[in-house]
Amino acid sequence: MLSELNLNHNHLGGQLSEDISYMKNLTHLSVFKNQLISLPDSIGRLKKLNYLDVHLNNMSELTREIWHLDSLETLNVSSNNLSFFPDEPTTASTAYAPNSQDTPESQKLPPVSPIERLPVPFSAPIATSATSANFNSGMLPQPVPPPPAILERLSVPPTNPGDEEYDMMLIETNSANSLSLRDTNNKTPVTKSMPVDMPIAEGIGKSLKVLSMNDNHLNDSVIERISIFKNLEVLNLSYNELYDIPYGQMSQLTNLKSLYLSGNHLSSLPVDDLDSFKQLTTLHLNGNKFHSLPPEFAKLTSMTSLDVGSNELRYNIGNVPYDWNCHSIDEMTLMSNWIRFCF
Repeated sequence: MLSELNLNHNHLGGQLSEDISYMKNLTHLSVFKNQLISLPDSIGRLKKLNYLDVHLNNMSELTREIWHLDSLETLNVSSNNLSFFPDEPTTASTAYAPNSQDTPESQKLPPVSPIERLPVPFSAPIATSATSANFNSGMLPQPVPPPPAILERLSVPPTNPGDEEYDMMLIETNSANSLSLRDTNNKTPVTKSMPVDMPIAEGIGKSLKVLSMNDNHLNDSVIERISIFKNLEVLNLSYNELYDIPYGQMSQLTNLKSLYLSGNHLSSLPVDDLDSFKQLTTLHLNGNKFHSLPPEFAKLTSMTSLDVGSNELRYNIGNVPYDWNCHSIDEMTLMSNWIRFCF
């Protein structure tokens, strides 16, 4: 059975065929240097896929189903037109109450953060109502859903000046895909159900080890999405639109060994996160806007290769042993800066 498929350097355009999902034993798929604009949703069914290379295409977005590739370890989407990484799919689809479209704009709830469904113990018998039955059509009486069970309290802060804060109790409806809200301030039921977004726990969030997204149009927000890949060992975000990496987000990447951030607009790094990079051996920051090198680089005790060329550094290379005490570095690139060499 086919396990490797190489379609590189062809004239594939549009979307890759949905029929790719029939190749259940595929472990290696390479379609780089084509004119593809998207991957099919069905690609998420390739549960054995370990390697996916789609660089040098024309894709502006990736399907969310890519998160379902449970065995994927290497993903190369470099040299496309990507400006974001897709959200995680959810275990429950978005659903609203039938009368949600009739809710006046002034009564609609502000957006809320995703919440986790809690188990609801309820064993009351289901009653039936003859009034809802249509005997002329031969239909049986329809079951009446059990009374809602209170899960927990949710406070929704105002999103606009003048809005009041909502203090809600979450109650489960007879739909498995949505939760309803009840206002505890005036005990008035809210007629609009709230979509439930529950991130998946498996997929590439656990399997991915190598991620190449260089040469796209990604901004700082992509770091939050990538931080979930806790087993990531190689990350390449070079030649994107990164300006200021948020503090605390990269600290989750404790298994990172190689980090490539060349060709962005960075002038600093979240130095407090460097404590987490105990295994980092390679760091490329060339082609950015660094004016100095932080003394916190001394925390990178495993680093053997550092490239900070083509920045705006004004530095005396003779101070390296005193500033960092980085005796592990074997290779350092400082070309195209304002470097002095004196002791």
